[in-house]
Amino acid sequence: MLSRLVVAKPSSGDLLDFDFGCILEVNFLSLVTHNELLEASRDNLVLQQVAENIKNGWPRNVPKQFTLYVQLRSEFAIIN
Repeated sequence: MLSRLVVAKPSSGDLLDFDFGCILEVNFLSLVTHNELLEASRDNLVLQQVAENIKNGWPRNVPKQFTLYVQLRSEFAIIN
């Protein structure tokens, strides 16, 4: 998990007398490799159709299983 905190200087009455920066916690055992992601995407029929819709545009009448993807469509991109 990557969390970015706002850098803030506490007031003189605060117990904290340091700036908050970035906190980075990475669980390396749960990371997915590029190849694993490609293979999983290639094997998933829903993601294949989502990719096609991203490339060619979304239809007006979207099947129920794609509702969430349509709501988030501006967040998606095809890479490689």
